[in-house]
Amino acid sequence: YVGKDYYKPKARSGRCTEIIQRKVYCWGGYQKNIPRVHDSEEKRLFCSVIEIFDIETGLWSQQNTSGHPPIGVSGYSSCTIRNNIYYFGGWCGHDSYCH
Repeated sequence: YVGKDYYKPKARSGRCTEIIQRKVYCWGGYQKNIPRVHDSEEKRLFCSVIEIFDIETGLWSQQNTSGHPPIGVSGYSSCTIRNNIYYFGGWCGHDSYCH
């Protein structure tokens, strides 16, 4: 579905997706407007949202995450265990610092 009233995710690179119960979960990824610092309140707000694609309806949505989001937002690894998504590592967006 494409139209002005539907949510569309922003273009990103270096992110992983996981599938749970016919929904594709996408978090993080490099964006040109992400703060180029190791950690900040602004960056944590940026990282506190996950995008979800519903395979059955063909629609995207956004959902806030809970807890403290990881700050390695690009080039990380992820896996799903019992309907929980786990993220590990990644580049945080500045210099060559990785987690």
